[in-house]
Amino acid sequence: MKAIDHVAKTFLDEKTEKQKVVINLGAGYDPLPWQCWTRYPEQSKGVKFVDIDYNGIKMYVGNYEFWYESSQLIQRMIKQQNKKNEEKIK
Repeated sequence: MKAIDHVAKTFLDEKTEKQKVVINLGAGYDPLPWQCWTRYPEQSKGVKFVDIDYNGIKMYVGNYEFWYESSQLIQRMIKQQNKKNEEKIK
């Protein structure tokens, strides 16, 4: 993980007028976009993060509101799944 973080930060630190896009192949549920927005908020502004995996493509545009709403949704989904799993056990 430290190697990926180092490469991502180095890329985010580069000065350019072009749109930056981080493409993550075989991502599964990879927290890279959220980690970058948390650790490097200034460098991550306007960066597009794209996760490509077997079940589809997801694009995350760098803004805090999206990150917050997504994290809240994921937490609710995890809680719902945990409830379903607990009901199956009973």
